[in-house]
Amino acid sequence: MKIDYDSVNRGFAAGIQRTTERFDIGPSFLPEFAPRLVAVLSKWENEAHPRFVALFAELWAVAEIARIGNNEPRLTEEDISSYLDHSSKFFNSFKHK
Repeated sequence: MKIDYDSVNRGFAAGIQRTTERFDIGPSFLPEFAPRLVAVLSKWENEAHPRFVALFAELWAVAEIARIGNNEPRLTEEDISSYLDHSSKFFNSFKHK
């Protein structure tokens, strides 16, 4: 997939905003963990609507922030890829261009 970085960034921002009440982590983790998300998206064979990319990035950011906040292991590329496949089926109306 060709990466729409604006959508990824909107998703990151939404995920951070969604978790700020519970976790005081902020965007500092993104440079360290974002390459895994981008690598998975770039390897994905399907194209997706920017809404889908933004929603997926938001859900990823929420998951990563919660893991950091709870001292849990980070998501692997395999974890992200598995959820991407699931999401593409579940959020069908969001993935079409």
